[in-house]
Amino acid sequence: RSHHSKVRCRIPGCGMIAGDIKRHLKVHVGKQIEEEDVPRAAAIMKAGKATRGPRQVRGKKEVETPGRLRKWCPVDGCNTITSYLSQHLVKAHRLKSSHTQYRVHLKEAERYTGIQELDCLLTLPSKAPSSKLTSPSFLTAQPNPREHKTNEDEEIEETQGIEETQEEEEEEEEEEEEEEEWHPEGEVEESDEDSEDAPTIKIRKEEYYSATKFTSYRHQWLSGFFKYLKSPSAGYKKLENRLQHVGQVEKLLETLDPNGKDITILGEEFGDIVWNKWVSPHLSEGTKAPGTLASYLTSLEKFFVFVTSDKYQRKEMPPLHGNDLDVFKGTINTLKGWRVTIDNETQDVQHRTHLRECDTLLTETDINLLSQSKPYIDGMKAITQAKAGKRLSIQQFTNARDLLLVKLALLVASRPAPLENALLEDYQKAQEKDGNRVMLIPKHKRSREGPAPLGMDKEVQDLMEVYVNKIRPHFVAKDVKHLFVKSDGQSFNRNTIGKRFSAFFEKSGVRTDRRVSQTAVRKFVTTAARRHAPEEMSNIQRVLCHSERSSRNSYLRLDLTETASHAMNIIKKVTSSETETKTKKETLAEELPEKQIKKGGEESDQSADREKQQMMAVRNKMSTTLILRKMTTSISKVKQVTNFVNYLVSKRPFEVEGLPTQAIEVEEWLDDQSSSLKSDQRMHWDQRDTQAMEREFRRFRKCPPKQQLRQMFTVNARLAAICKKEGFSRCYEKVKSIMRKKNK
Repeated sequence: RSHHSKVRCRIPGCGMIAGDIKRHLKVHVGKQIEEEDVPRAAAIMKAGKATRGPRQVRGKKEVETPGRLRKWCPVDGCNTITSYLSQHLVKAHRLKSSHTQYRVHLKEAERYTGIQELDCLLTLPSKAPSSKLTSPSFLTAQPNPREHKTNEDEEIEETQGIEETQEEEEEEEEEEEEEEEWHPEGEVEESDEDSEDAPTIKIRKEEYYSATKFTSYRHQWLSGFFKYLKSPSAGYKKLENRLQHVGQVEKLLETLDPNGKDITILGEEFGDIVWNKWVSPHLSEGTKAPGTLASYLTSLEKFFVFVTSDKYQRKEMPPLHGNDLDVFKGTINTLKGWRVTIDNETQDVQHRTHLRECDTLLTETDINLLSQSKPYIDGMKAITQAKAGKRLSIQQFTNARDLLLVKLALLVASRPAPLENALLEDYQKAQEKDGNRVMLIPKHKRSREGPAPLGMDKEVQDLMEVYVNKIRPHFVAKDVKHLFVKSDGQSFNRNTIGKRFSAFFEKSGVRTDRRVSQTAVRKFVTTAARRHAPEEMSNIQRVLCHSERSSRNSYLRLDLTETASHAMNIIKKVTSSETETKTKKETLAEELPEKQIKKGGEESDQSADREKQQMMAVRNKMSTTLILRKMTTSISKVKQVTNFVNYLVSKRPFEVEGLPTQAIEVEEWLDDQSSSLKSDQRMHWDQRDTQAMEREFRRFRKCPPKQQLRQMFTVNARLAAICKKEGFSRCYEKVKSIMRKKNK
C-alpha cells in the first residue's frame, strides 16, 4: 500500500498517522463515527483545511489569483473533493460535456468548506477522554457547512475553461494568423481525454518550464522553447498560449518516446514519425478532432523553428547532430501540408458539424420566447424596484445585470469581450443617432477592425440609465471603472462574462436541446441577414467586427436544400419528354399575342409566386449596382424597376432586321463600369484620376501597407473622391500597378 499518502486521523483523542486512512477509520466505527460515513470522513481528512486549489497565474501581466474552489462530487457514491470537477466528471464518471446530466452535476456540486465538515459526522460520543468533546462545537447541533452556497458569479468563474470556450477563435483574417490561434475544437476535444493535463500545465508546469536546473536534455529544450515564445520573434505569446504550445510539444515527445531524455525522436523516419505514429492513427480512428491535430502540429512547427534558429546560445543548449537539424528544417516546410491534408481528410466531419448547426440554429421565435421566461421577468422586476428607490439584494443585482448583458448582446450580436471591457466612460460618451444610442468599445478580440459597437434602443437606454445611476453605485468596488461588475464589485475575469449569457438562456428554458452562446446569436444574425437582406451584409460584417471571409466560413449557416430543390424543378422541366423543341422564332411568335394583349391593358395571367420570384431576381441584380442598390430596400422601387424591365423585354425586336443600329442609352448607366460591382469587361481609369494618384504616391518606392493606404484614401480629399467613385479595392490595385510601373 505504498501508493497511499500518510494522513493524520482527525478523530478526537486519536491523532494516529495512517497510510490507509479509510482502513484505519474502521477502528472508530460504532464509537465516534458511523460505518456509512467512513468514505466521506476519509475524503475530508485527505483534503485538509484548504478550500481552494493551488494559486493560478492569469492575464497578460501574469498576476497570481486565488485557486479554484474545491467542491464535492455530486454523483451518488462518490466522495471526491476536487478543484476541477468537470474533468473529474469526464474522466471518472464518463460523462460528456454536452449531456444535460453533466451540467446538472456542475450546478448541484457543493463547496468544500474545510476540515470542520468532519464535525457533522462525529455524532457518537467518544470513549476516550478528550477536552475537545466537551467543547460547545460537539455538544450543540451544528448546521451542515456544505449547505453554504457561493454567489452565482463565483460558480460561473469556477467553470471557466471547462465548458465550451469562446468559439470565435476561428475568425482570423489571414491563413497565417489562423494557424497562430488555437482552434476551439481542439480545446474541447482535449477535455475528453486530457482534461487533467490542462490544470497541471497552468499551475505546476510554469515553474517547471521556467527552471534553471534541468532534469534532462528534453526538459532543457522545453524550457528554452517556453522562454522563446515570449520573445517578439515568436509573437510575444501570452502565458496561456505559451503553456499550451510547450505542453503539446511535451505530450508529443512523451507519446512517441515515453522514456526518452532528449528530442531526437522527432527526427526519426526522416521527420515523419509524428505523422506515422501519432497523427495518422488519430485521423483514421477519429479519436481527436481535426482542430486538435492541427493545433498540435502548429506547436510542433514553432518548436522546430526555435530549435533551428539562432535565438539561443548553442553552447548552452544540449548538443544536436547535424542530421537532426537538417531534418527539422525540412519538416518545417511540410507541416503546413500536413494541416491541409488533415483538413481535406476531415471535410465530411466538418460538413456534418455544419449541417448539425443548420438544424439547431436559433430562430426568431426563440428570441421572442425569452421575454416570457423567469430570469427575464426577475431582471425586469429588479430594475423596476431599483427605479422606485429600493436597494437591491445581491441576487436581484445579478438578475438585473444579466438581463442587460443579454439585451445588449442580442441587439448587435456582440462578442463577450466588448461587454467585458466596457467602461463607465464608454457609456457616458455614447452618442445617439436615429433614436439609438451607441457605445464604442476600443478593446475587444478584433480590435484592429476598429471599436466594437454596443447599441441601445429606447428600451435598453431607459434600463441602462437605471442600472448606471441607481444599481451599480451600490455594488461597484472602489476604483473599478468597468461598466459591468460581479456581485463582489470587481470586474469580470477574462473570458468569463460570456458564461452569464449562456446561463441566462439555460435558466430561461429556451432551447434546452443546446447550449446557447453569443456565438450562436452571431450565427443566427449572419444567416438571417444573408437570407433576407444580402445587400446589407457589408454593414452587418462591420458591426460584428469580422471580415467577409470569417462571416462566410465561421458564421453563415445556409444549407443547399432550397437551392437543390429549385435546381430539381428546373432539371425536371428541361429534361421532360413532354417538352417540345421549338425555334426561337416560333417561341417569340407565340409570345407576341400575349404581349400585344398586355399592351392593350389586360391583366397578366402570371401567378403570384412567379411574380415574386421575378421581383426577387430583379432585386438581386439591383444589389450588384451602386446606383440601384440604394432602392432595394423599397418594395415599390423594386416593382417599378421590374415593370421597366418587362417593358424593355416587350420592346425588344423579334427579327434581325429590327435590331437598332445604336445601343440603347440606358445601357450607358446600367452597365457603367464605375458603378458596377461585377463586370467581365476591362474597366479603364480616368486619365485625370491616374495622374492625381501618381502625384500623391511619387514619394513612395514601394506600395504602402493596405491599412496605410486606406487611411490616405480617407484623409486626402482628392483621393477620397476617387475612392468613393472607384472603390477601395480598385484603388488598391491601381496603386500596386503604379508602383510596378515605377520600379521597371
